[in-house]
Amino acid sequence: MSRIMLFLLPAILPLLLYIVSFIYSNRKALRYGNKQPKFFSKELYKAFITGMVIALICFCIFIFTNFYYQTDGLYIPAKIVNGELVKGRNN
Repeated sequence: MSRIMLFLLPAILPLLLYIVSFIYSNRKALRYGNKQPKFFSKELYKAFITGMVIALICFCIFIFTNFYYQTDGLYIPAKIVNGELVKGRNN
């Protein structure tokens, strides 16, 4: 689920905003008798490019944070030493 939030939503969000904006401007043009906007226009291209750039930035952030917080996977469990609890830790 977090990967969907990290990769899919940033790519789709500008396109969804464009669709909402297109529907709004189309209804406004119909109401006032103006020329209807075309769906496939420069704005759709800009929204697509913006979505891809945002998704690429999120992907880079995800990759860099995974490399930074990566451990060797060794876990030392909690144990009792001289009657005191010593917390577990990752090496």
